Amino acid sequence: MRNARNATNLNQQTRLILNHGQTITDKQLDAVKALNIAISFFIPQIYYFGDDYRKVYLGAERAERLNPTKSALGKKIRFSLHTDAPVFPINFFGPLHIISTAVNRLTVNGNPIGPQQSITVYEALKAVTIDAAWQGREDKTKGSI
Repeated sequence: MRNARNATNLNQQTRLILNHGQTITDKQLDAVKALNIAISFFIPQIYYFGDDYRKVYLGAERAERLNPTKSALGKKIRFSLHTDAPVFPINFFGPLHIISTAVNRLTVNGNPIGPQQSITVYEALKAVTIDAAWQGREDKTKGSI
């Protein structure tokens, strides 16, 4: 528990962010919450690689939890959504496509991946604006009108 306290104290000075988190479990989300760590989900994986995650890498059951945004919200974990450009073309996969993928959770072939992890348009918009700015400590000057 001492290390958890140290991490919490450190997080009061800095904002700790877990990047990607695509296969994080509920138990791991509980640990992230306890340590006051934010998450940045790599949401384009659902669109571009979702079919492969289901068929090749994770299997159908685990793929349903790919980037579990709804579970993170349920645990009141602050998160953002990112693209890892230039891995994906930013001109194609900009903020509106990120929001659409977080809400609809469809692959490039139109197959649903974990619809139970879908979030609302407002929640996705908040994740790419206010919460992304907060993670980068730019929340006083960016993220909201």
